[in-house]
Amino acid sequence: KMSKTKGNVVDPLDTVDEYGADSLRYSLVTGVTPGQDIPLNMEKIAANKAFANKLWNCCKFVKDNALKDAGDDELASLGVNGPLEKEEFDALALP
Repeated sequence: KMSKTKGNVVDPLDTVDEYGADSLRYSLVTGVTPGQDIPLNMEKIAANKAFANKLWNCCKFVKDNALKDAGDDELASLGVNGPLEKEEFDALALP
């Protein structure tokens, strides 16, 4: 547990500045059972920053290569507005 008197408090704003908000959020929600204390360490946040960066690069690659010639109508048909059922996922017009 964190305690101000012991000086072991992690400032979330400093963590976001150093690692980014996505890696901090992902670190807080993965591998944790609801209602339990969260063991937070900077190595986990750094690893999740690398994961978020890889995910970003994958999406950017797909957007810049596979979807570069897609028209507005085709891009709109790929949009997801909520949870998909299996049948809806199978019916997506993926290039």
